Amino acid sequence: MRWGVALSLPFSAFVVWVAAQAKPSEQTMAAIVSGCFVLGSLYLIYCVFFFRVWWTPDGLNSWHPLGGTRSLRWEQIEAWAYLPSVQAFRVSGGGLRIWYSPMQAGHAALNKTIHRKTGLSLNGGEAHNGPDDGDKSAV
Repeated sequence: MRWGVALSLPFSAFVVWVAAQAKPSEQTMAAIVSGCFVLGSLYLIYCVFFFRVWWTPDGLNSWHPLGGTRSLRWEQIEAWAYLPSVQAFRVSGGGLRIWYSPMQAGHAALNKTIHRKTGLSLNGGEAHNGPDDGDKSAV
């Protein structure tokens, strides 16, 4: 996954170069499309290279440049859900939220750990680990 994301920025530069070759009547649309490629690449790079989630015997932790470090002890966790609208998992409690992606390595193991440590079921009892995750034993 990291290689694909790392290659997305050079690919976006290529899309910008192609957009620069557009006819004058197509320049606005080309700028919009290439801008979306660049913004999408930057977002993926941020999520993959600068966002960390880990767990310890004491609780769940996350870190990213814009949000700093967040920590939730296992006993503080009140809710755990997969949100299809943003395609991410959200763990909340004690006034904090920790998000993690189903694209992150180890998300299935984290789901099992959250269930085992807290007794909570994903999405309030719905047996669902997220997209393309056939392991339903975690909930």
